[in-house]
Amino acid sequence: MWMGSRYYFYLILLNGFVNVLLFVPGILIDKRYDGALMAIIVAIPIGVTLIYLFVKLISHFPGEGLPEILDRVLPKKVTAMILIYLATAWFLAGAVTLLAFVMITNRYIDPDVDEKIIMLVFVLVVCYVMRMPSSSILYGLEILLAINLPFVAFILLKAVLNNQVHWDSIIEVGTHLFKMPSYELVATATFIFSGYLNLVIFHRVFGEGFAPKYLSIITLMGSMTLLSSFFVPIGFHGTMGVDDYTIPWVATAGAMRLEFFIVERVLYLFLLVYVMVALVSTMVHWNVALELIKSTLVLTNKDRHLKLWRWGIIGGFAAIMLAMEMVIGEPQVYGLARLFLNSRFATEFLIVGLLIYAVRRKKRHE
Repeated sequence: MWMGSRYYFYLILLNGFVNVLLFVPGILIDKRYDGALMAIIVAIPIGVTLIYLFVKLISHFPGEGLPEILDRVLPKKVTAMILIYLATAWFLAGAVTLLAFVMITNRYIDPDVDEKIIMLVFVLVVCYVMRMPSSSILYGLEILLAINLPFVAFILLKAVLNNQVHWDSIIEVGTHLFKMPSYELVATATFIFSGYLNLVIFHRVFGEGFAPKYLSIITLMGSMTLLSSFFVPIGFHGTMGVDDYTIPWVATAGAMRLEFFIVERVLYLFLLVYVMVALVSTMVHWNVALELIKSTLVLTNKDRHLKLWRWGIIGGFAAIMLAMEMVIGEPQVYGLARLFLNSRFATEFLIVGLLIYAVRRKKRHE
């Protein structure tokens, strides 16, 4: 059971890492007096419940992805429209991640390098790898996490135990626990659990079930990541000072030092880790988007030259991404991230609802 189940953890862990780049802590911290903490508390059971329902439902279709499942129960044109919508959402997830990280790279690593050059390099790497089979993407994700998880755990532990953390600021924010959250805050907080959605394609690779007992580990892991990503920047910068940062965790990493390490500033270690996280996250999302579009071509009988279509889709992704880099500024990147986070939450319920319908149809015909 564990050999297949470990990939569920990997996909959710990846989302936990990339939430920093998608402005999740920043959005929550911005509303720290207006329901953010309650949103986190509400998001934990919602996120875990959606994981359980999704995995339970999709396990009725071993070795199949969402395109094959929907093709069983919906008209082909309806299925094609749903898949195009989902492909757009997955492309946007990867695009926002790359845009945010290029912005961070240019600001904190080398401001003299043109952002367009950085984006071009990142896009070429992502497009080269995303064409690989989904199984290869998963194996690469496993290697990435094996390398980076110790560093992420070290940075998190270093932050929590740091002498610069002001616990009074954390306690002050905690007194606003009972403020009711908005839809946007709950949608933002649940993102950390939504890595399981990549199974709409990766379930083709491993159709093995998922033991409910592992949900307790996911709950603990997600809760700790979500709470620390919210509270640690507040503890470092204070309840008012934290307002000065769009991506608070970058500033937090910059404030930490390693006295007896090769590199003194934690920021450089943090950015090195997130180079790999940003690239692999985008590879995963764009691989899913690519497979969703390819499935649409198969459904609509336009797959005669599928290999040529595949390169056309990859080239289209690259062209759109480079165009976005030229015309989109930092405020627009932030707005795109919020749009994605809000629409993604509704999409989770849509996908679970479609799976409930598919399972009922399957049982009716058995």
